[in-house]
Amino acid sequence: MQLAMGDHFGVRLAVAEHPQAPADALAALATDDSEFLRFDVVENPNTPAGTLALLAKDESVWVRYVVPSLTPTCRDAHSQHSLQTRTAGYA
Repeated sequence: MQLAMGDHFGVRLAVAEHPQAPADALAALATDDSEFLRFDVVENPNTPAGTLALLAKDESVWVRYVVPSLTPTCRDAHSQHSLQTRTAGYA
């Protein structure tokens, strides 16, 4: 968690992109000032559904766009399956 909140952009970026990053670190990075980090948080498979829901309302259109939708779109099936798997407990 300390790495996710550090001062060095490269370290925070590495945490956001790491497929084994803990959910609490990703939730913290979801509030980062950098839209590039928030974009990577959305694409991380470990990002919890609640964090994705917050990022779906992000100020950046680019971050909002990459948040997978529960309805079929032109985005790949992996993103759909990933979101459905992560949100299954919220139904």
